[in-house]
Amino acid sequence: MSSDKVGNGEQERRYLEYVASAPFGIFVADEAGQFLEVNEASCRITGYSEATLLSMNFRELVPTAESRDWRDHFHRHPQINGFSGEVTFRHAGGELRLAHVMAVQFEGGHYLGFAHDVTERSRAVEVLRREKAWSEAIIGAAPNIIVGLGESARILLFNQFAERLTGYARQEVLGREWIDLFIPEDLRVQLRGVWDDLLSRGLTEHRFENPIVTRSGQLRLIRWNNSVLSENGGFRMVLSVGEDVTDLRKAERERLKLEAAMRQQHKLEALGTLAAGVAHEINNPLNVIMNFGQLAHDQAGDPDSVRDYASKIMRECERAAGIVKNLLRFARHEKECSVPIRVEDLVGNTLSLIRAMFRMNRIDLRTQIEEGLPVLWGRPQQLQQVIMNLLTNARDALNQRFPEGDPDKVLKVLVNRFERNGDSWLRMTVEDHGEGIPAYAQSRVFDPFFTTKTLDQGTGLGLSISYGIVKDHGGEIRFETMPGAGSKFHVELPFQANAPNHP
Repeated sequence: MSSDKVGNGEQERRYLEYVASAPFGIFVADEAGQFLEVNEASCRITGYSEATLLSMNFRELVPTAESRDWRDHFHRHPQINGFSGEVTFRHAGGELRLAHVMAVQFEGGHYLGFAHDVTERSRAVEVLRREKAWSEAIIGAAPNIIVGLGESARILLFNQFAERLTGYARQEVLGREWIDLFIPEDLRVQLRGVWDDLLSRGLTEHRFENPIVTRSGQLRLIRWNNSVLSENGGFRMVLSVGEDVTDLRKAERERLKLEAAMRQQHKLEALGTLAAGVAHEINNPLNVIMNFGQLAHDQAGDPDSVRDYASKIMRECERAAGIVKNLLRFARHEKECSVPIRVEDLVGNTLSLIRAMFRMNRIDLRTQIEEGLPVLWGRPQQLQQVIMNLLTNARDALNQRFPEGDPDKVLKVLVNRFERNGDSWLRMTVEDHGEGIPAYAQSRVFDPFFTTKTLDQGTGLGLSISYGIVKDHGGEIRFETMPGAGSKFHVELPFQANAPNHP
């Protein structure tokens, strides 16, 4: 129906229906701010009834400063003849809320206004603003490099720690390519490959370690934890959090050097302990060689006798050479790489160096090695050093309890295989019936330079070094002891932990 066929009464009725059902507040106020008309939404927004609102002045609903600003706006800008902005109003429940108000002044000085409650939206925006500010503050104050890289590894995010470490201001690096700016020239091709691989494989997380070049030309080693961020199913950025490990790696290298020196020092201590026993062990075949040599000389005319004596001489020479070979192998520096080891040879070579010392101390040495053990991967000199240390400690404990011979002056070496979490492990146990470890010392057994021995018996490095060696091999060393009755030391090693390409 066209408007010209609709009477004025019908138009007014429809207009009132529109106003009443509108989802936003509609009001009319006079020049003094007295409400003249309000719709249902105005009542719902403010919490007041229609009658109450019509008895109120605009200034009673809106704080004075804001109501004055609104009216002043019209006086300052009469040509605009309108207002749009956010004002705070007092809800019937006493709470201050926020509304977006649009108002125009029409003929007669009255105001027609439209209001929409935006309190919750404003609060949500404020929460987001605060969260954003808080996130930026955290990123800025983080004690790590935080970098965001977009397409082609262009820098989108660069925190304050990154600025301090690299010497570059954020404004200088944003939009530039990370690899070209910070990666050493000889590593750029490799790092571009890592970048392409990171994106093409669809990884969400990636860890990497590489050096970066600071503004001053200094190299810093950074350990990165990279996360690929997506938005609407597409790539957004790679967020990289980096830790400067330059000093840590340097300290680790120094620690390894110190440990190597300490291990070598302990070897020298052990060699001093072994000297008397090894000398005795070599003297025996030398005496045999001399005797058979004299017999061969005396019976030079009897070829069969000379041949028999020569065979015995060769056998004793090989025995002495084997002892010397084991001693030299134990004494020299070892390359830092794992090799396959027959456990029987590892234990046997060690015992060949120390067996004479046990005989001299009247110790009954008993060994029990399980047959058919798998190959153990490791560094043989280091593991031999562990066994040697445990054996000499057991000898000292037995000599302390039994200065002379005794039926209970027994030292056992037990070697067997066992299962742990489905994997095959080796256990070497050195058991003695000595004095045991005093209660006060048990918690410090593996501390460096701690010892219950006298000054002439060692520095106390042995068990500390043994602990480090076993840990380096992925194993464990532990003990059982009963003061006055003896101790058991168990060295447990996984058979495959140090094999090449082992995960």
